[in-house]
Amino acid sequence: MKKLFALFATATMIFAVGCGDNREDVNPDKPNQGQEQPDKPDQPNAPDPNEHPIPDLPPMKNNSDDVCTSMNDINFMNYCYENLDVNKDGKVTRTEADAVRKIDISNLDVTSIQGLGYFTNLETFICENNPLREAELRLNTKLTSFVFKDCKNLETVLYPKSMTKIADNAFYNCTNLKSITIHKGIIAIGDSAFYGCSRLTSITIPDSVTSIDGYTFQGCSNLTSVYITDIAKWCTIKFYSIYSNPLCHAYNLYFNGVLVTDLVIPDSVTKIESFAFCYCSSLTSINIPNSVTKIGLSAFYDCSSLTSITIPDSVTSVSY
Repeated sequence: MKKLFALFATATMIFAVGCGDNREDVNPDKPNQGQEQPDKPDQPNAPDPNEHPIPDLPPMKNNSDDVCTSMNDINFMNYCYENLDVNKDGKVTRTEADAVRKIDISNLDVTSIQGLGYFTNLETFICENNPLREAELRLNTKLTSFVFKDCKNLETVLYPKSMTKIADNAFYNCTNLKSITIHKGIIAIGDSAFYGCSRLTSITIPDSVTSIDGYTFQGCSNLTSVYITDIAKWCTIKFYSIYSNPLCHAYNLYFNGVLVTDLVIPDSVTKIESFAFCYCSSLTSINIPNSVTKIGLSAFYDCSSLTSITIPDSVTSVSY
């Protein structure tokens, strides 16, 4: 058994030679070496808003078979009449709405998407650069992708639990987004999904997530806390780069609500993936079990409070 004590510099050399990143202008704020750990982390303790009852469909006016009459935003309504009224009879019927698979209302100054729930077979919803504050998507149970890029007033998005991926650029530059629920069924988080979400303060990554792509959390400058419930699953997430990991800004990892300082890797882990604990300044010690044989690129990059690390003889490969 090899033990390294009070050798942060050595740990950096072993685990962090090279960041695997050749993108320009992507330098996250460095941790403040004297930063105090928060006594009461800003963990979302309120009930998941997605658990609230799903609202009924808004009524169509005058008992008409025209889903557009349920809408309260003239720009959204006009888009639907212009693009989804297939037979050009001046209305969008339930039958026509059922046939719609994609809606793109980008740059239309839309403030409300009331009535979207009538499009029951909608798979892709694109709503870039609009001033809406909230989006209710839970009635669209066939939805597989949504994008709210540059929706700078957006505060709340509720989406169906049937989704398995947060799309590329889903919340890119949504600078007013303070919180978002990532369902347990989400497997992948796409490139730049939360890029520039500067008001996001904490995030919970469920055990179901297996990959986080690209520069997902770059620019999330107010992130302070990352919450997980399974250390072993966290070790196996495939992070594309340092900026895929929310710890690049948050620095603090919480396991079941408790700040992780003395990290014990579970015996079920055989490989610690690249960037798994990069910038995790809450760590003071790390114990790696004999089950681990491989440690990925920059897995413990810049763990600035680290004073002790135990590396077993079983480790035969350290990427750098």
